[in-house]
Amino acid sequence: MRQGRVGHFGRAVVLAFWAWAVVGCGEKSADPVLAKVGSQPITLSQLRAFEQRLPPGLKTRKTGEAATMDYLQTLIDKEVYLQEARKRGLDQDPAFLRQVQKEHIDHVLKVFFDQALEGKIVISPEELQAHFVKTQRDRAIRVREIVVENQQRAEEMLRKLKAGADFAELARKNSLHQPTAERGGELRGYSRKDEVLPFFREKVFPLKKGEFTPPITLPNGYSAIFQIMDEKPVEMESVRNVLEGELFQDKSAAMMATISEQLREELHLRPDQAAIQALVEKIGGGAEDFSPAERAAVLYQFDGGQITAGDFLDLALEMGLNAVRARPERVLWFANQVLAPRMLCLASARKAGLDKDPATADWLARRTESLLLQALRRSEVADQVRIGETEVRQFYTQRPELFVPLTTLTVQELLVKSEEEARAFRERIERGEDLGKLAEANTLRAMGKLDQGKFHIHSFESAEYGELFEAAREAPVGQLMGPLAIEVPPGQLLGSGQTVNNRYFSVFKLLDSTGGKDPEPFDKVAKRAEALLRRDLENRIAERFRTDLLRQYEAQITINKENIVALQGK
Repeated sequence: MRQGRVGHFGRAVVLAFWAWAVVGCGEKSADPVLAKVGSQPITLSQLRAFEQRLPPGLKTRKTGEAATMDYLQTLIDKEVYLQEARKRGLDQDPAFLRQVQKEHIDHVLKVFFDQALEGKIVISPEELQAHFVKTQRDRAIRVREIVVENQQRAEEMLRKLKAGADFAELARKNSLHQPTAERGGELRGYSRKDEVLPFFREKVFPLKKGEFTPPITLPNGYSAIFQIMDEKPVEMESVRNVLEGELFQDKSAAMMATISEQLREELHLRPDQAAIQALVEKIGGGAEDFSPAERAAVLYQFDGGQITAGDFLDLALEMGLNAVRARPERVLWFANQVLAPRMLCLASARKAGLDKDPATADWLARRTESLLLQALRRSEVADQVRIGETEVRQFYTQRPELFVPLTTLTVQELLVKSEEEARAFRERIERGEDLGKLAEANTLRAMGKLDQGKFHIHSFESAEYGELFEAAREAPVGQLMGPLAIEVPPGQLLGSGQTVNNRYFSVFKLLDSTGGKDPEPFDKVAKRAEALLRRDLENRIAERFRTDLLRQYEAQITINKENIVALQGK
């Protein structure tokens, strides 16, 4: 053994430390020790698992021993950060412990329901056909639009249309959306119900051919009138996944409700009406603070456990229910229909040992480390950034190209459930496979499914597409990007089943973008400018923090050079 430090290497792999907050670590086993931080070993299996989890864009270009040393440095960084976080007591912080407990419970409940529902839900062809017609997925529509600055202007367009004016001519002369105005307001192609935004599904899709909507306020504040120009039938096979997904969710919810009712009887759930009424009255009176004794009040008892007012308050806070302002009937509903079923299912899961299952224990260990790394980043990086309007304005002035308005982004995307899957697809594309063909066969996003994963994102849709819009607007045209972790609303998906927090992974290319040449006014982009500046400052602070911390831990880092050299011959 010899003592030392791995030298500095590519910034991309260094910054991959923060990816540990999402990726986690590999399993530990009795295999060659490559390094130690204090008494904590870093083994070959951990290094190999880390290398496999890295997206292609973050993998080192080096080979052999140099590549091993690069990845080993990132693992050393991670272990140093974890030890520092524990040294500071972040792993004992009450908020951190509550978060770990919450995620552990959520995971145990997910495993419980996955096991309870496995193989028990069947969807018949007749149910599928009926849902296909009922949800209007049996048609695709071709639409045109007139986009104007406000409701009053839209009502003026509506009066002219009702008086017999030509829709296309009005669009050419008045619509603010230039790409469609030039085509008489026509949007490209036919759209299925799952390929459009919620407001479009609700207000445009129910119309018949030739009908037009009243003025609709768009997400960007503009107003628009839409008309259905034509429609055509859709083959059920093209939307089978989304139909099955919705029916599966409906049947799952019904079966979970049945399981909850069975547990009420099996575990003999017994409400304490006096305690429940006392909670209702205290919340109804506007109380914000509850004493330990009030939190300990037992609302329900069941065989093997109890449910307290503290359980109610904690779950209500976690789920965003403003208990202080909740109406009495809302409090009663939450206690009886949400809290009690959840606690009974959790008790049943624990009785079955699911909370101590080896797979769950392994998941919890990895997730706890991820949360600890996030806590350290917040305390030493994110919380250290202090910026005001002066700094934001200066950033806006120095980087005007970031704030040029984009009317439309044309994106080609392959969306999947896991980072591993996304990384595998990216590697296949980099080896020469066609992104479009892979997207048509595998993408989970409804938009663009039938067009090789291609679709348009208009500026007024930026909120709907969130992280994808922000990443695409900064991406070089034609360059393969991702995997990018993004949140996708259920309405944009074709695949059955949901991921945790609706998080998915996107591999995409920006094919084209259109927009103005001058930056938008500062007042309009101030929030985005602040977010971009904050991200830039956080990255700088993170790099300084890493350098300082490694210097402090240098004497505790031991590299087993002999084992590393021995690997190269295998």
